[in-house]
Amino acid sequence: MKLYHTPGSPPSRSVLMTLRCLEIDVEIHEIDLRKGENRTADFLKINPLGQIPVLDDGFILTESRAIMTYLANSRKNEKLYPSDPRKRAIVDSRLYFDATGLFVHIFAALSPMFFKGTTEVTPEVREKLKNALKYLEGILEKQKFFAGDEATLADISILSTVVQIKNTFGGLGNFSNLKAWFERCNILPGYDENLVGAQMIKEFFEKATFKIAPLE
Repeated sequence: MKLYHTPGSPPSRSVLMTLRCLEIDVEIHEIDLRKGENRTADFLKINPLGQIPVLDDGFILTESRAIMTYLANSRKNEKLYPSDPRKRAIVDSRLYFDATGLFVHIFAALSPMFFKGTTEVTPEVREKLKNALKYLEGILEKQKFFAGDEATLADISILSTVVQIKNTFGGLGNFSNLKAWFERCNILPGYDENLVGAQMIKEFFEKATFKIAPLE
């Protein structure tokens, strides 16, 4: 099994963390997006979209959440991805929310800074991020993790995005439930590796001549 991976990508880190949680041996091929390694002819043969992550398990699979659910299904892991239809539906709903309601906004915040040299997050993107975090904060009012009282794929996926938000804005503002959940996630294999992978974002802002106002 091979994983084409970049440590700075939340979706890519989610897949790697899933592999760690499932104790699956994997051959990692690190792709440097800043050098355009995802746009080489060789890589585009693997994924014509030039996107990371990509899993090669005898067939090519793209899209992080599809990879995560495939891995959990292949190992029949009930804790990370329950087979009960209702429980699984909740996990799926959180995964989809991360993709369309959370990650998309931190990507919109960071992409112009890395590739266009902008120095601020637009008010519109900032408001969308705050609303997304408020939604997550509310879920955690009555439970420890995002699909109940045990960690699932939902937490792995959201964790990778939240780390990026935390490093961009210098913390998680007044979202106390999210902060407590973030600390609880340290029980998960690959947690520390996830933090290290996100370190490049933190270092970018530590070296920047501008400061991003925190989310409150």
